[in-house]
Formats: sequence, structure tokens, C-alpha cells
Amino acid sequence: MAQAELLLLEAVGDLAEVADVAAPPAHLAVAALLGPFLVSYTRARGEGLGVTGMDIGAMQRPERTVLLGLGIAFSPIFALVFPSWTQPWMTVAALGIIAVSSVFTTLRRFGHVHRSLIARAPPPP
Repeated sequence: MAQAELLLLEAVGDLAEVADVAAPPAHLAVAALLGPFLVSYTRARGEGLGVTGMDIGAMQRPERTVLLGLGIAFSPIFALVFPSWTQPWMTVAALGIIAVSSVFTTLRRFGHVHRSLIARAPPPP
């Protein structure tokens, strides 16, 4: 395995240990943190293998940034309207959407790379 892949797996393991002892919103935060790394990694590996059209997916970086910013901005407003909320639920919802869309995007890009490489492979003799 390449050094970069080992470092990525080590970081995933470290963040999984942190999430294991944390509350459920922290699990979403870890997933929302890891997901975009996997999206970028899948794109870089695909482009490195010569696969084109790697700009597919549900959310790119600007959309994730805007969504998280809106979630953070509206959490205090909703906390004023709904005083019984003890968590910043708008931020938690934004993190959940980012986590799910990142997994979806990673799987789509992985499938795209896989199909492209199979189509390029020479037929067996």
C-alpha cells in the first residue's frame, strides 16, 4: 500500500476511536469530516489513473460549505424559537446531509472509476 493510503487509514482509525467515545452528534461530525476526504481521494486516484469526468456527485466543496454555514447560522435562531432543543439541531442536520451525500458521491465516483477502467482493459485472450 502507498504511504498516502496508510496515512489516510490511520487518520480514519484515529477519528473512529474519537467517535467511539463521543455522543451521536459527534459521530455525524466525524462522518462529515471523513466523507469529503474520501470524495477528494477518490477523485484524485481516478484522475491519476487517467479517468475523465470525475466531477460527478451530489455535493461539491462550495455546496458543503454553504450548507454547513446555513446550519451553523440558523441553529441559534431555532434554539430561540424552540427552547426545549438542547442540541444545535440545524447544524446536526447539515452534518448529516454532508455525511450522507459524501458517502453517496464517493460510491458514485468509485463506480465511475471502476467502469472506466474495465472499459479500458484489453479483452482476455
